[in-house]
Amino acid sequence: MKKRNKHHHNNIKTEQTIDSSRNEKTIKSIRIYLLASIISAISPNTSLAKNIDIEKKRETLCSGVDLFDTSPDRPLKFGHETNLLLLLTKPYIGEKQGEGILSKWQFNNQGRVFTGEVSESAKWSDESAVTPLEAATGIIVGLKNRAIGKVLKLRGNEDLPTFSEVLSNPARYINIIDKKTFAIEFDGNLENLNGALREALSANSRINRVWPTRIQNGKKAIDLVSKVNIVWSNGEPEIKLSSKHTIVISNQKSGCENAEYYLSSSLTKRSRDEFDTKFSAQQQILIAILNPFQTISDSLEKRRKLVSKIRGDLSSLKDNEFTPTNTLFLRGEPGFSGEERTEAVHPSAEINLSSKLKIQPWTKLPNTWRVKNHLVSEKNDYEFTDPSDSSAPIYLVVAPVTIKGQQISLQNGSTFAKIESYRQRYPNTFDAMKQIQTTSSSTLPKRHDVFLKLERAIADERSLMPILRFRIALLTKKSAEMSLDWNENGEIELKERNSK
Repeated sequence: MKKRNKHHHNNIKTEQTIDSSRNEKTIKSIRIYLLASIISAISPNTSLAKNIDIEKKRETLCSGVDLFDTSPDRPLKFGHETNLLLLLTKPYIGEKQGEGILSKWQFNNQGRVFTGEVSESAKWSDESAVTPLEAATGIIVGLKNRAIGKVLKLRGNEDLPTFSEVLSNPARYINIIDKKTFAIEFDGNLENLNGALREALSANSRINRVWPTRIQNGKKAIDLVSKVNIVWSNGEPEIKLSSKHTIVISNQKSGCENAEYYLSSSLTKRSRDEFDTKFSAQQQILIAILNPFQTISDSLEKRRKLVSKIRGDLSSLKDNEFTPTNTLFLRGEPGFSGEERTEAVHPSAEINLSSKLKIQPWTKLPNTWRVKNHLVSEKNDYEFTDPSDSSAPIYLVVAPVTIKGQQISLQNGSTFAKIESYRQRYPNTFDAMKQIQTTSSSTLPKRHDVFLKLERAIADERSLMPILRFRIALLTKKSAEMSLDWNENGEIELKERNSK
């Protein structure tokens, strides 16, 4: 009996020891959890917080966009915004099944009627389905504010409507066929309508990119049909990769100082050694339009000297990003004239500068801060003015060049408007651009001859000056969890480090 009591006492003691050990572990776990929470809240990047697996990872992507507007019925502001759209938004027409907002689409009635069927996978951020009215509205009001919108019409030669006009009478503009299908009938003088619309609706479209409009209670709602999981915070998107990993899209300069991801190399001046760099396959072209009504550029000879000076001053800016160019089109591209024109470059061209040479940028242009820094800081002969200053002799614009055989260079409506205001001095350039805009909208395969006409006109009149070709560079900090990269369609993706 005593032995049993002793044994029983030992069992009780052992159980008490085990319970005590468990309590200590529980208390220790609670302490660690509280400590991790405090550390994570104060400084989520500290090494101790990183080593605790319950910490939620928050990284920053610098977009360069001050305030992201999800409404497609307004002009795209500048290249940084387009890059953000290439990362977030699904195109209407994907390269593969399920990649686009539309599962089926076709042109009929001699290519004037576009019919689209909304995909089952086209969802808003709360997983509700995109309606055919929302999909069609995004196309119509989006195209109204894109480069090709100036020449697109709806049936009866009617101008493209605004968002409020569509909602007030949707049947006037859109044929809703069933719960998934819609049709839009176009009109106007655009010869290559199929090619132009397909470019705007497909993956990698930049100047003409459109996306659906979410309609709630008759009003536009903040939302996107996104390729990534978006969580909206105070009207701004955050990318939620998992329950423990979120990428905050920064719209503040302060938030871009130490970001892990940059949608353009122009958004940071940190050392490139900190980053992995991915260059776009598609090139952009930097073009200067010369103001023929300014004294310094009011004659053909003066413009020739001006061209020579700027090209000479930028000739040393040559690396993986930038390539100096004398022509709009290069060998192997649609629009190439058959010969590579070369011109003598004279950095010390005789130009009487009473003050610094003013350059008016079209808007905030991606990758051009290096051009600006090179001309303003190193050459000291130039001054970049406000985009609204029209007194400058040089107007700087950017246009994309060939994408998969489709030449969409010079679709920028601002470029055409500027040439139109100079048509008295640049009649041949204006005629060629007008012909491009109304017959082919700068999209092949039709009217290859108008590109040749334009190339000859700008050489004869010194109207448009191709300066540089450049590729858009995406930057990812080498210690980041993910990697920014381009896919085969020219869209931007966030990939895992070990993925190809």
